[in-house]
Amino acid sequence: MLPYYYYPSIGYWELILLLTAILSVIGGLVVYFTFMSRKKEGTFKNSFVKWLYDFLHFKVIVLDTISKVLYVVCAVFLTLFGVIFLFVGQGMVFILSAVVGNVLLRLAYELFMLFIKLVRNTSEIKNKLYEEAVENPALTAKTDHADSEKNIFSDDEKNT
Repeated sequence: MLPYYYYPSIGYWELILLLTAILSVIGGLVVYFTFMSRKKEGTFKNSFVKWLYDFLHFKVIVLDTISKVLYVVCAVFLTLFGVIFLFVGQGMVFILSAVVGNVLLRLAYELFMLFIKLVRNTSEIKNKLYEEAVENPALTAKTDHADSEKNIFSDDEKNT
């Protein structure tokens, strides 16, 4: 007969991980089907609950705030790193870290922020169009789209 440690068994941490996974799936499903229902969109009076509802529906974007803080922390780190090496006598490391590193960091951050601003602007345009459609329902009335479906580059129209 083999000793007890040869037999496969679930350990303490594995049991905690398994129970946490099961409870998180159950809790996530309960929250999704009760709190996050689209029917409850305008029913929340508490500002925190409304913010939480918008946050869980990704109407609130916090990535830009987090990225700003991360950018400042990285820029300060690169600058301090370069200054320390300047005092040690490594001037080239100072130039690479404090100057070139900060310029490259800024370019990467601005490229990232372009995507964030694109999302924000698109969302603002969508909201503005929705508000205009609600104010003036005639804008959303169905029209005959037979002319718009015609190919504007057909051979018949090119020859005329």
